[in-house]
Amino acid sequence: MRKTNLINILSNFTPNEMKEMGDFLTSPYFNKNKKVIELFSLLKDLYPDFNTPKSDKEIVYKKLYPGKEYNDGIMRLMIHSLNILCEDFISISKFQRSFYLKDRFLLEYYVLDKKAPKLFERKYNSIKEKNSKIEIKDADFYLNEYEVEILAGKYKFLIDDNILNVTDLPKHEYFRKTEYLKNNFFITILNQYRYLLNAQSLYNVNYEDDFREVVLEYLNKHPDYMKIPILKLHYLELCLLLKDDEKYYNELKKHLIDNFYSFSWLERFSTICILENFCLAMIYREKEQYYEEKHSLHKFILERKLFSKVEGGKMTDTDFQNIAGMGMNLGKIEWAEDFINEYKEYLDEKDKSNVLNLCYARLNLHKKNFDKALSYINEIKEIDNVNYKISKKCITLEIFYEQNLIVEAFGYIDNFKHFISNDRLITDTEKERMLKFIKFVNLLLKIKSKNDVSELYILKKEIENTENVYKKKWFFEKIAELKEG
Repeated sequence: MRKTNLINILSNFTPNEMKEMGDFLTSPYFNKNKKVIELFSLLKDLYPDFNTPKSDKEIVYKKLYPGKEYNDGIMRLMIHSLNILCEDFISISKFQRSFYLKDRFLLEYYVLDKKAPKLFERKYNSIKEKNSKIEIKDADFYLNEYEVEILAGKYKFLIDDNILNVTDLPKHEYFRKTEYLKNNFFITILNQYRYLLNAQSLYNVNYEDDFREVVLEYLNKHPDYMKIPILKLHYLELCLLLKDDEKYYNELKKHLIDNFYSFSWLERFSTICILENFCLAMIYREKEQYYEEKHSLHKFILERKLFSKVEGGKMTDTDFQNIAGMGMNLGKIEWAEDFINEYKEYLDEKDKSNVLNLCYARLNLHKKNFDKALSYINEIKEIDNVNYKISKKCITLEIFYEQNLIVEAFGYIDNFKHFISNDRLITDTEKERMLKFIKFVNLLLKIKSKNDVSELYILKKEIENTENVYKKKWFFEKIAELKEG
């Protein structure tokens, strides 16, 4: 039974859902089979770890039917019955949490099934009043408004003999339905285009759609649509991704902050990711002001706990390192250290040890505690994540440079170069960036080992004229130190 769909479902239930499932099964409205209740009770005792011989069909069958010979057909039927009831429970639970669906089904029941005008009107007015107070007016909101108005039209058609067709309804009502549907469409299509464009930049896929320009042209000609906060959010996201213009970055950021509570958690998170990616692109283009801008975004994210796709979720290891690293790169060492110590509990336990060792290694590197930095690096074991491997190698190479371990550094460079060239998980952009870093560290080490500062001017010029160099500011600092002797 361990590999059945039933066990998979139960494994994903929370403790509260397991309790509610038990209540659901004991309701005669949903279930009258007592053996199914017994089966659930036996499995509930094993929750959350069903990977035990106690969950095997033969053992469970003996407890359900003591003294009887095992019958696989009966056991399969019992498992199937409980599986269906679990899925019913999930569907009903989701339905109960969706007041949009509940409201629409009630209206439909009153108007189409029972033709009860007073019940319909009371419920319709209640729905309209409730919906007017909803803060997050997303695509689902406008689709629901459309569906409610469709039912209202059918209601008037059924009770008013003067209305021969739904299109005979007053024009303002008919057009209102169309606007609700258009609002839903524009919010949905803009969000989808935004997703595709973002994926295109991240995963090197190409997607072209002539209709996208038609949509944007229509919205540009009808600016009233920009009064809908979520629609304007996706419009600005799309403009930023398409035009790569700082104007849209500033507009999008302001719109997010000004209308923060008009958006769902996921929409806020997605917008922040787009803003962060733009800042990173600007940093790669060596627009220095975007270091501070990205840091200010990080502080905004931390203030709002907006570092997870789900409210109250964990912080990704990548985001944790980026936030700490940006603080250190800006010389905000104390801030970075406070961040690491305060937010380390938000890391997933699986990644926590390696992430913290990397961050503390980098922190001590900035503090010039090189031996301590190296001890943290040596604590990092069994790395699968390619980004961890790159970070570890970069920090190690910097430590070797700072400690004048010239021979060790040259040997490490050769190893680093082979790793970058051969690892298929590293993107071409990142490979190019890291190979430039290795190249310039190698040249810097040669100058340092020869103690010949005459070549520093040429090296500095070459680094200045090369785009997308990792730790460019660090190179300039080291060149300045060598010049000073």
